[in-house]
Parts: sequence; C-alpha cells; structure tokens
Amino acid sequence: MDETATLNVAHVKNWTQVMLNNSMQYVLSTRGDAINYEIVSYLATSGCKEIKFGLESGSQKLLTSMNKKLNLDKFEETISLTKQFGINNKVFLMHGFPGENKETTCETISFLNKNKQFIDRAVLFQFTPLPGSYVYNTPEKFNIRRDLLTTNNFTIYNNMAHCWGTQYDYDEMMTAYSELKKFVETTFQR
Repeated sequence: MDETATLNVAHVKNWTQVMLNNSMQYVLSTRGDAINYEIVSYLATSGCKEIKFGLESGSQKLLTSMNKKLNLDKFEETISLTKQFGINNKVFLMHGFPGENKETTCETISFLNKNKQFIDRAVLFQFTPLPGSYVYNTPEKFNIRRDLLTTNNFTIYNNMAHCWGTQYDYDEMMTAYSELKKFVETTFQR
C-alpha cells in the first residue's frame, strides 16, 4: 500500500522483479500522474492485476480547488495505457467537496461515461473534513463552519453532514449526489 511505488522507474524495476521472481499477483494504488509506458510495462509483466486511483472528481475545477494536482487529460491517457496492457482500473470518487454542485457532478458523470471502457470498478464516497487534513485545519478557506466539525462528521461512509454552503447548496449537492451514485452503481462494479 505504497502510493509512491510508481514515482521512480528504477524503484519500479526493482520491486516488480521481486514480484516476477516470486510469481506473485498483486493490486497497486498509485497517483494518476505517476504512470508511463515503461512503468506500465513493468507492472503488466510482473503480475499487476489492478491499479487503484484516487480520481476524486471528473471536474477539473474541483480537482484544482482540492489542490489535487491531477490533470484529467493525463488521467485519461493513464487509464487507457493500463488497459492496453491488460491491467484493470479502479477509481475512488469523492462527492461533496466545497463548491460541488449540479454542474461539477455532471462533469464527473460525463468524464466517467466518456472513459467507462477504461474503468472496471468505481467506489463513491462523500466528502468529509477529516481531522488533520488541510480542509479540517483551515475550514474558513472552504466556507466551513468550525462548529460543524464534530466527531459525528468524521466518517467517509454514509456521511450526509451539511458542513458548508447554504441549505440550497446542500439540497442541490444531495440531488446531484443521488444522480452520481445511481450512475456509478449501474455502470461499474464496486
């Protein structure tokens, strides 16, 4: 579970050789911008069966707001490349980051639909400002009321907490979440 495992080609070459020598199959988690042809070739020949990516959103605007430093065009290239080598892809999605709305959710659905032939599995979570995270430590930068940061809101499962924006923003976001959830559940395996 080393998300930096693919950041250095020499490192990848070393540890994939160990996997190959031991005939081990494995699943890998990494960044969407930490893959290239050479790295994927090592992964494919050494037993990698699936790569998990924290995509979070198909909205470049939200990715920028999250400081994710992920370019969606590069991500498309990455998942296309891995499928060319026969490696499955799983994406983790996060909905409800401050600023999420119908438009950003539609962008995510559109991105997923456009790339569904490259994505085998997807899991959808709701945004949670977890203790210690940048958002939790600087809630005012995200229009989050500090008094709403309670232990009841520290779960990524079934989190319906309203911690930012107006009631209208929350209602719009929850309607959009339902649409995204339905799309993910009917299009991808978990």
